[in-house]
Amino acid sequence: MYGLKNKREVWRVKYTLAKIRKAARELLTLEEKDPRRLFEGNALLRRLVRIGVLQEDKMKLDYVLGLKIEDFLERRLQTQVLKLGLAKSIHHARVLIRQRHIRVRRQMVNVPSFMVRLDSQKHIDFSLKSPLGGGRPGRVKRKNAREGTKEIFGTTELQQMPLDLTAPSSGRIAFSACLHGLVLFGLCTAMSLMHVLVPPFSRLFFCDDQSIRYPVGRCSVPYYICAPVGVLTAWLTIAVAEWRCRDRRHLRSAPALVAFARRLFATSEFAASYFAAILYAVYYFCVGLAGCDFLMGMAKNAFGRHRPFFYTVCRPELPGGFCNASVAYDAAVVCRPAVSAREFQDAQRSFPSGHASFSLYCATFVLLYLQRRAGRCRSALLRRTFQFLAAVAGLYVAYSRVSDYKHHWSDVLAGGLLGDGCGLGVEGKQDEARETGSGDEGKEDAGPGASPEISSSSEAETDTFGTSGLHVRKFHSNSQPSPGVNTTNSNPNSPAPAPKPNPVLQQPSSLPSPNSTAKPNLNPVPKSDPVPIPNPNPNPARIPNPNPAKVPKPIPARKPKPDPVASPGPRQNLRAHPGRMEPRASAILAGVGHLLVLLMLGAACLIVHFAVKPFQRGFYCDDESIGYPLKEGTVPFSTCIGVGVVLGLFVVVTVECLRHWHAPERVKSERPAHPTLLSVVGRILPEKFAPLFAAITAGLYQLAFACLANEIFTVVGKMGFGRQRPHFLEACQLNTTCVRGKLYTPDFCRPPDSGKFTNAMKSFPSGHSSFSMAVCVYLAVYMQARLAFRHPLHSLKNLAQVALVLVGSSVAMSRVSDYKHHWSDILAGGLIGTVCGALLAAKFFSPLAPARALADAPAAVVYSESPSRAADGGNRGGGGGGRSGGHDFVA
Repeated sequence: MYGLKNKREVWRVKYTLAKIRKAARELLTLEEKDPRRLFEGNALLRRLVRIGVLQEDKMKLDYVLGLKIEDFLERRLQTQVLKLGLAKSIHHARVLIRQRHIRVRRQMVNVPSFMVRLDSQKHIDFSLKSPLGGGRPGRVKRKNAREGTKEIFGTTELQQMPLDLTAPSSGRIAFSACLHGLVLFGLCTAMSLMHVLVPPFSRLFFCDDQSIRYPVGRCSVPYYICAPVGVLTAWLTIAVAEWRCRDRRHLRSAPALVAFARRLFATSEFAASYFAAILYAVYYFCVGLAGCDFLMGMAKNAFGRHRPFFYTVCRPELPGGFCNASVAYDAAVVCRPAVSAREFQDAQRSFPSGHASFSLYCATFVLLYLQRRAGRCRSALLRRTFQFLAAVAGLYVAYSRVSDYKHHWSDVLAGGLLGDGCGLGVEGKQDEARETGSGDEGKEDAGPGASPEISSSSEAETDTFGTSGLHVRKFHSNSQPSPGVNTTNSNPNSPAPAPKPNPVLQQPSSLPSPNSTAKPNLNPVPKSDPVPIPNPNPNPARIPNPNPAKVPKPIPARKPKPDPVASPGPRQNLRAHPGRMEPRASAILAGVGHLLVLLMLGAACLIVHFAVKPFQRGFYCDDESIGYPLKEGTVPFSTCIGVGVVLGLFVVVTVECLRHWHAPERVKSERPAHPTLLSVVGRILPEKFAPLFAAITAGLYQLAFACLANEIFTVVGKMGFGRQRPHFLEACQLNTTCVRGKLYTPDFCRPPDSGKFTNAMKSFPSGHSSFSMAVCVYLAVYMQARLAFRHPLHSLKNLAQVALVLVGSSVAMSRVSDYKHHWSDILAGGLIGTVCGALLAAKFFSPLAPARALADAPAAVVYSESPSRAADGGNRGGGGGGRSGGHDFVA
């Protein structure tokens, strides 16, 4: 009935049930108000209710004593798969689970004895990578279709295409296309009419309002550049992501689109699905963009807030020729603008910011789309770099509107929130369409130590329910068949002795009599639920062989392979971890991808630094904070970079040499943070030096990545804020008489050196402090993570870390004494460098913590493979017992 493999599974459930009953009996001996009984009893009852073994109306310890083995076997994943109709029989359900076709939420599970929680029961479905999901027909149907009606096209190109033998008709396709076209056309028309025909609200203003008396500045990012770049970037992201991701389950909500694509590309299934996926994503992007723009235009006209340069454009003719601070003036009466009526109306549409909403909508869409469609990409660092660049570009465009005196800060904030909300709504809609009918609503909360993919490579499965924090056991698999279990067919002509009854595996009616010639059925499937019978023998014996003449020969145990830790090498160490030796082509592609990341970040830094001009911020000639003399820097930037490179190379090489020659074996056997790099180097260098060279290269690569990411933030901040340095007035050389209280623009400057004048407007944040702190903090955290063991220089490690931080801080503070930066510039640059260095060092080189299970997560399964077992290929397909064939089980 339950499709069990052997009696070991029954014994495992019996053992767990016995411990649960024992805990319940111990708690019942205590008083009802005893703190231990209340705490442990409630925890035990909550766990049993959570996995569906106990009903909510029976949450008492007395009912725990009445639990049966069948209550637990009913909650097994194998039984639930059969009940949900995903399998044709109980044995078919076991095959589907073992062959990695079943998932629970987003976790792929190949353990038939996995205990399914009540909240996860409705989320059992085929795996995203399974060819059985998405309505794909089986092998026989595809064969018949190829030979006969040809209703299904080639099925080898795409396994997740939602095929439907009853394709929509031409009328339905035309109706769907017209309906979606009308929706998009209606939004675009409403958006255009809102901008062209509807005038903004005429708001009163005060003539002494300083927030609207700024000059008309240039636009750093014009809309005719922002709009095409944002749209083309989003469309290019969709095309690349859909090319890499072959999961087309979200298209099941658009059958008319799929049918239309198949009619256009009748010869290629991949081309049809690719076109349909791109058109689907582009349509949602355009609808979201049109809706966001419509809401933004409606808010602009409704609020009618004045832009910061409104007073300059208005040029009011005040009554009496003087400003009365207590009078609110009407713009339609007193304004005499020298610009066109359209530009004057645009000066009254400040809230919210259109640039901010558009740029952040595109950035949010690109970021979430890459995360959803390219989440399983091999080069995760490349994907995150694209996401990082998209976020930085969107934020820069939004902030430039404040620095250009086009919007107030609250306008940019509101526009950014509007764009983020629309982007999240569009991506949420696509996620909802993708999860329709698949039950994929979230990841299983399995505790901090649970892996994202619940799987087991051994033949023996483990139960996954807890018993009030009672036990942590280790089970070991053994692929040899039990000597007492008959695995061959019985001879119908020979008498078979009656097997001993078992309360779980057998029914009394399903057992053959001693004179019967029927074959013994170990797993009958009755039509009704089994009725357990008492077993007089508490230790059930094995079922005797009905045909003693045909006894299978025992399979000899496979000899364990040598331990790779005893003789570490790059190839053996790599096989001792989940990511085995990468193929040559894959390793080269991964290396090229990481090199491309550095080149992209470096190119972005150079483009922003040399091609983009800093914001031309206004200034007062009597401002003492920018009137300091011009001095030479104590630490030039070239010297800072050179010292940082030499210091980083020295520290990384020293740390890795100490780790390579003085680290204990348990530290060397940890999974490396750079398996792909180790696989590349392992093919070139000798085994003795390959791990050392790979670790040094990885440390330097992450240092370069941290410095470039820090430089991106610093350069974008410099160009966006455009803050003047303390020696700005000396570099400016004002060509007019200074009038106190008057706001001047950089156009009044006649600098003798244009390079120094441009550099004088790049004060916030400090580049020296951010770079020095990024390098020093990265090296300090790197030393802490990589030298977490006793070594000859252990007493000097803390001293070296303190010295690194002092060096970075001294370089940062020298910029204040040289009159190169304000104190706030130093503080902001130091924080940026510290965050970049610490996060990247801790991300890639943090020590591996042992796996732990949550006390309130009984369904968490953690497998921690020992190096000997992992070196044996995970003991797949059987093998000898012992510690090399087991896995840790934490319930």
